[in-house]
This record gives sequence, structure tokens and C-alpha cells, in this order.
Amino acid sequence: MIKQFIVDMVRGKGRPLTVKRRDGKGVMTFTPDRTVEFENEIIYKYKAIGGENFLQDKPFGMIIDIYMKIPKSFSKKKREQALKGEIFPTKTPDDDNVVKAITDALNGIGYNDDCQRCFLTVNKKYSVIEYCEIFLGDIEHFKLLQELFEKYREDHPEFYLDDEDLERLEDEEELERLE
Repeated sequence: MIKQFIVDMVRGKGRPLTVKRRDGKGVMTFTPDRTVEFENEIIYKYKAIGGENFLQDKPFGMIIDIYMKIPKSFSKKKREQALKGEIFPTKTPDDDNVVKAITDALNGIGYNDDCQRCFLTVNKKYSVIEYCEIFLGDIEHFKLLQELFEKYREDHPEFYLDDEDLERLEDEEELERLE
């Protein structure tokens, strides 16, 4: 089973903040409000689709599509390129911080612990609105995707070889053998 849901905001996991207590006796650490808001929205949207801890302690996979709003400063041409996927968002938040916020929010709700995650694909693209689309499911449903990636790697070894391997492949006989 794969569960799919959309969260209508994008936030990275913020660093915990540490401040001195007012009474001067030690310090207090807390999660930034923006992070708490994003994590609560993830939980709300997941529960709204009937989300439950259906994975328990099984290995699972996730696909997370992060859609960033196109900046107002983009020209019409650049905006069109962004919508076609020719330009990608390279500004904050970092995709790994968004993933961390999502996986932390779903801990104990969609699965027991995010250490069970064995498959993850993250895409960061432009859109006219900002949102995240999340697919969560047991690993069996993601094995086909893994097989497709592995087949692609076999069919296109030139993308996955280091310089030493490429030098060896420059020999024509070696290239013909791969084709």
C-alpha cells in the first residue's frame, strides 16, 4: 500500500534554539515555531487521508516532491523555463532539511521510526504555488522503482563510472562490447 498526500507549505527543519531561562537557572531548548507549524501541518494532512501507523516496524520507502514558488523577480522567459523544468530551485530550504522535517513529523504516526526508511527519492522543482507531495509505502511497492533505476544504470554505464573506468572504456573494443 502507498499513501499519497499533499502539504501546502515547504519548510526545512530548523535548528533547535537554546536560550537562557528568565530566572537565570540554566538554559531552555525548543524547536522554532516555523518547524513546529510545518510538522503539525504534515501530521494533520496525513491523518486527513486516514493515515495511520500502517508500516509498524517494516522497511518503507518515500518519494517526496518539493515544489518551490517561482520568484517574482523571474522574467517571463525564465518563468516559462522554470515551469518546463529547465531551471531548478537552488535556494533554501535545502531538500535534506525538508525531508528531515517530514520524516520527523511522521515518526510514530506513519511508521515506528524513520531509521526503517530504505528507499528515498527527492525532487525539488518550481511551481506557481509552494507545496510538498509525499508518497509513503512499504518497501515492496518501491522495489519496482529500484529495479527500473538499476536497469537504467546497466543500460547507461557511462553515467556511473569513475575516470579510471572511463579511460578503460575509451578502447573501441570495450565500447562495442558494452553496446
